Amino acid sequence: LSGTLEYFSKKAVDLLSGTPVDPSTGFTQMTQNAAHLNGRGVDIRLQAVLSEGAFGWNTTLLFSHVTNKVSRYLLQSSNKSAYVGYGYSITPLEGYHPYSLFSYRWAGLDGATGNPTGLTAGQKSMDYAALVNRPLFEDLVYHGTTRPAFFGNLLSAFTWKGISLSANISYKLGYYFRGNTISYSNLFNAWGAHRDYEKRWQKPGDEASTTVPSLAYPADANRDRFYAFSEATVERGDHLRLQDINLSYSPTIRQGRHTLMKDTQLYLYASNLGVIWRANKRKLDPDYGTALPAPFALAVGIKTNF
Repeated sequence: LSGTLEYFSKKAVDLLSGTPVDPSTGFTQMTQNAAHLNGRGVDIRLQAVLSEGAFGWNTTLLFSHVTNKVSRYLLQSSNKSAYVGYGYSITPLEGYHPYSLFSYRWAGLDGATGNPTGLTAGQKSMDYAALVNRPLFEDLVYHGTTRPAFFGNLLSAFTWKGISLSANISYKLGYYFRGNTISYSNLFNAWGAHRDYEKRWQKPGDEASTTVPSLAYPADANRDRFYAFSEATVERGDHLRLQDINLSYSPTIRQGRHTLMKDTQLYLYASNLGVIWRANKRKLDPDYGTALPAPFALAVGIKTNF
């Protein structure tokens, strides 16, 4: 058993960022070296040789933990809705992770109409223009980061009589992502469909088993946005993935004392094999968010020297 342990702590200062300036200059903000970012983490590598000889078996475990926080940022948005989104781009806010995920606070579906409801100053509301355009910061929900706080992989390799087999399982933990959902505005205007349409509220009592709002016509874009970016559409990103499998065979072909072919290898390599376990119940792939997942790939080949 062998391994390494590394700990790091980083403090980045004077990063380029927007800063407010005296309006008498003719500008309200400028880009200056004014932001600070703190980060720390640990990297662990463990390797175990479990069997040697005719049958070989070794395993390598990689583990990483990283945290980051914006420690100084002078420009804050007066419209707190600017912090609500998918969290895949940096929207700096002092005291939070640079890739933070915020949502509108969710108060469930109305039992009579199936309309989504939110909270304004602690009170239930269906004023979607106010919920979306004039939210209070305390009415937003901070989930965490969209970047995994814990990640790594487990690689196991086996050898026996010229046959080699390796399997790589990766894992990502401690983060969140927002899933896509139905937008009735998009449905009516551009025929943009989504399978959540089948889960929509249709009659009283459905609010106990779904969060998808009822069909409303004409569509209200603010209503659609409130639901799409509410905490009801956020899922945990934790998952295990079978990243790839590599199978190879390396025979040595002889005739008498002469080697006719050496260093020959027949191989099969499969990648993007799919998620083994995921924390979200919607069966979404957290690695790809709103994009299409990478397709399964298979490669078969032969390498040899004469």
